Amino acid sequence: RARSDGRIAEIKGGQGRKGTRMSARISRNKDGRIRGRATKIAAYTMQADVFMTLQDFNSAKNSLENILDYANQNKEKLDLENDVLQIYASDNPMGKEIIFAAQYNNGATVVANPLMGRCIPAARPSTQPAYIYPDGTSSTITVSQGTSCLLMTWELYNTFKANSNDQRFQKLIYNGIYTDDISVASNEVDITEEGYTYLPVTLKYFDFGNEGMTTCACGNDNIIYRYADVLLMYAECLNETGNTPSAANYLNMVRTRAGLSNTTATTQKEMSIAIENERMLELCFEGHRWYDLIRRGRITEVMEKHFSHRTQGLNPTFQSSNNGMNVSSPSDITGTPTTWK
Repeated sequence: RARSDGRIAEIKGGQGRKGTRMSARISRNKDGRIRGRATKIAAYTMQADVFMTLQDFNSAKNSLENILDYANQNKEKLDLENDVLQIYASDNPMGKEIIFAAQYNNGATVVANPLMGRCIPAARPSTQPAYIYPDGTSSTITVSQGTSCLLMTWELYNTFKANSNDQRFQKLIYNGIYTDDISVASNEVDITEEGYTYLPVTLKYFDFGNEGMTTCACGNDNIIYRYADVLLMYAECLNETGNTPSAANYLNMVRTRAGLSNTTATTQKEMSIAIENERMLELCFEGHRWYDLIRRGRITEVMEKHFSHRTQGLNPTFQSSNNGMNVSSPSDITGTPTTWK
């Protein structure tokens, strides 16, 4: 829980006084980021997250302003990365955008981030490279090491594809792995000449510095909080407290880094959806989407729409695993939705 006097109390269990001592210990650390430890900036971010969950947007805004003040005075320590690839790169651990992360050693072969393998589909044939570089060079990592545990939905992929200039689409999404399940080409699904289905994946946990090791020994950190998240949290708080024009400024900071134009949202309702959608794109696969929708009271509406969407051309097996809809043929225009809960 969070205390209204601005101090951090324990999130679960215990007494508030113990949480205050925790806050004091964090405060004695420097305001930057000590490797492996939570800092004052991380505590303020978590505090704001709790306040937003409690719908106390004024208190959350105050917590976030502490972070923004620090960032404005220390751009070299806390700011957006210019290149979205640098957010996740194993050779840029705890870069200037990262506030709090579960950290893994670069080049680790024993204690490594398992999310790399989980984001690679266990496709057939299993000898395919998990990535082919723009110059045609194949990764030494093959899809045989994929576990298909954390795959991208076609809806998310197509949302990114709608803005092909988006740097997150160009650099953090890969659509070059196929499997020998037959689909039909459509605006939503890509296939090989044989009709095999391409499977879109995220590259956020693909360790490009891992080549030559031939194994998914990923050194990319598992990010919990970063500065882009703070900017979007602050935009939401401003919008929820009646300052929609200022909310657009902070939303646009994230969009500009992605290579997109400014938001066209003007009303509070439009801005609310625009921020929600930007968080989906910016923070996908970082553990926020479900909690965002719960906080905003939109989980049922969004999930029912997802479970009712027929991805045109997708084969029955993938359609079922994508959102539970039952179809009998890749050519089916619609199918039988399943209940999401």
